[in-house]
Amino acid sequence: MIPSRMVVVGNLVEGGPNTAPAIFSVRGPVELFMEDNLGFGHSGQPMAQVKGRYTKLDQKPFWPEGLTALPADQVKDDVARSAGARPWDRDPIDRPIVQAALQRQGRIIDSEKDGGGYPDRPATRAPFHPADWDPGTLQPLRPPR
Repeated sequence: MIPSRMVVVGNLVEGGPNTAPAIFSVRGPVELFMEDNLGFGHSGQPMAQVKGRYTKLDQKPFWPEGLTALPADQVKDDVARSAGARPWDRDPIDRPIVQAALQRQGRIIDSEKDGGGYPDRPATRAPFHPADWDPGTLQPLRPPR
């Protein structure tokens, strides 16, 4: 079996109550390059970098030209600023989920009810005019009426 080659760079894991005991878990034959990864368990103790058997690579086997990884110690602030579909306008369901993750209280949820449920939003309606749409691209041909 040919081993997979993996590059794991610039990650931060702050474990919650359901977090695995390592930043990265390996199954099967893997050649692995890791750099600038930080991991902390639920109570703040350092976390293992890798769980499983692998071959350590001393150099990146591949890296996209021009890509610069965000340093791991800046990841939390970046995620707090940009997580979610509309981070500038988080709704009452998003806010507590993001806040729990930032405070390391997040957990795996099994249902939308565990995350606050579906929002109750007023219905919106607009008539559909087929002539306003390009059926090949599903893009509007003109502004809505």
